[in-house]
Amino acid sequence: MGRSIPKWPRTPKEAQQRSHRKLKALRNRAHDLLYEVSGLWDEGIISGSIDTVMADLDAGLDAIEDAIREEMQRAEDEGALWE
Repeated sequence: MGRSIPKWPRTPKEAQQRSHRKLKALRNRAHDLLYEVSGLWDEGIISGSIDTVMADLDAGLDAIEDAIREEMQRAEDEGALWE
C-alpha cells in the first residue's frame, strides 16, 4: 500500500503545500470545464462571460495563495507555533 495522507496537516508548511495542490487542482478543473462549455458556443457573449469568470477565478485563487504566503511569513516572523 502507498503512503497514507493524514487527515489534517501536521505543520504549517504541510498545510501550505496541501493548500497549493488543492487550489491548483481547482483552477485546472474549473478551466477545463469552462473551456468545454465555451467550445459549445460560437465566440460572443457566452465565451466572453466565460473568459471573465476564468480571470476572476484566477484572481481570487491568486489572492488566496498570497494570503497563505503572508500568513506563513507572519507566523515565521512572530515565531508563532502551529495552533
